[in-house]
Amino acid sequence: MSTFSLLTYNLKSLFLAILLFIFFSLLACSSPTDNLSLEAQMREYFYRHQPTTGSQFVEWASSNLTDYSPQQVYTALHDEGKFQAELGHPNVVGVLSFASRSWAEQYDLQYNPDKWLQLQKEAKLNLNEKSKEVQLWPKE
Repeated sequence: MSTFSLLTYNLKSLFLAILLFIFFSLLACSSPTDNLSLEAQMREYFYRHQPTTGSQFVEWASSNLTDYSPQQVYTALHDEGKFQAELGHPNVVGVLSFASRSWAEQYDLQYNPDKWLQLQKEAKLNLNEKSKEVQLWPKE
């Protein structure tokens, strides 16, 4: 009985090497490279898909965020809204607001438009403060 080695150049060992390579490649591709937080998953969704209605978010989240309770998703939407307001992104706050409203309607949660209006005002204020510091053209 001959020894079977991957280093030999016979047909059987070459075939086995190719199969092992394919197996490990598939295994590596199927394993998640990183576990994103709830907020990061939502941020990625909004960036990639640019939803125009709250129901689009509800449809996506209902099938992709099943590891989280409706309340956790709702809280994460609000936390992301606060984060975006601090960055001075009023349009993003608006998108998060309509997604939050649709999510609240879907799961019978309490939506507070005043909180979202306050976040949008804060975002506009932060935008104005930062825009004073932005220099589009270098000073000569």
